[in-house]
Amino acid sequence: MSLLRFLVRQFSQIRLGRSAVLKSKLREALRRGVEAILVVPAMVVFVALHAVRPFVLVRFYSLPDTSIGHLAANAEMYLCERDAGIGVPNQRYVDIVHVSERPVCNQQLFQM
Repeated sequence: MSLLRFLVRQFSQIRLGRSAVLKSKLREALRRGVEAILVVPAMVVFVALHAVRPFVLVRFYSLPDTSIGHLAANAEMYLCERDAGIGVPNQRYVDIVHVSERPVCNQQLFQM
């Protein structure tokens, strides 16, 4: 599809839909622009992690925090497996644990 046909179609949709379609298209363009801008730092982080992998393994772990049971159980399971040597690599490693949502369901449990 040529650029000219794309632009003509976009303008005709805006003309028919008025401000609601214009607002939707601007929101989508902004979202895609932000995603395009964030690709560069993500690629830098990816290349850096790949470069240090022979020396140190970086692992990411997401801790679900939407309910107290999952926050407590998953954190305890991770710590018990690490202490027992389950899933521990033979090389040096760093685990980066992050929570998936805010606010955390139990702030005191999260701090502990």
